[in-house]
Amino acid sequence: MTKVLISEKGQLTIPATIRRKANLHRGSAVDVELEDGKIVVTPMKSLLELKGALKQYAAGKTTDLNEIREQALAEMAREKVEKMAREDADVENC
Repeated sequence: MTKVLISEKGQLTIPATIRRKANLHRGSAVDVELEDGKIVVTPMKSLLELKGALKQYAAGKTTDLNEIREQALAEMAREKVEKMAREDADVENC
């Protein structure tokens, strides 16, 4: 265990040996949480490290932005028509 001091601004320095082991560099993002009375600092993955992380969920799906936009607009239109049909049915039942 290594002792560090907290500055007036609430800052602390993570010792170099720990930074190296955690692959932390200047500008690295970390998540800070309080768990069972302990402060837990967890390195966050960079966008480059996340590259391809969702690939398994996108299998067989398009990456063409125009096609995605068209699909989204079609879904929004379908939802709107369904909502209008429900509202019409509610009015008829009154």
